[in-house]
Amino acid sequence: KGNRIRIAVSTSYCPMVWPSPETVALSLHTSGSQLSLPVRTGAGSDDALQPFEPVEMAPDHASREIEPSVTHRERTTDIATGTSVLHHVEDTGKSLIEDINLIVQKRYEETFSITPEDPTSARTDMVRIVRAERGDWKPRTETRLTFACDADNFHITATLEAFEGDEKILERTWDEKIPRDHM
Repeated sequence: KGNRIRIAVSTSYCPMVWPSPETVALSLHTSGSQLSLPVRTGAGSDDALQPFEPVEMAPDHASREIEPSVTHRERTTDIATGTSVLHHVEDTGKSLIEDINLIVQKRYEETFSITPEDPTSARTDMVRIVRAERGDWKPRTETRLTFACDADNFHITATLEAFEGDEKILERTWDEKIPRDHM
């Protein structure tokens, strides 16, 4: 009692749920519809239940910020095409984990785009860069991923590069086509 429930009905929730390969009309007929939610009636033994124990986890390492973190989100719409773009950058800045003398930094960049009249224009581009540093040891990984589609398939391309300083020591690439399941 006293709570509210919101129901959202949609054909997609891009970029969380990929859109249908074609424009879809949605009709909701509410006559005769109902929403049944479970109701928990308290048991007589509820008062005797013990509270949960505190969460157990390893203690955080003492760390010190060297460079501040930066977060940027921007949504744009091209007025000529209607293409909507959501761009998100998150850079953790640099932190020194003091007890192991390790400097760490992570940068995430994500771009989601779609043209409303063309569901197959949906596209996601992601870049992840993770750096560490201790003395002369400077490992870095860079991953790039593109997720796109056409009416019949999802297309995933990705690269992973690992570096020791400026020297590339590993590279992997993927180019996958996954049939869409229209069920």
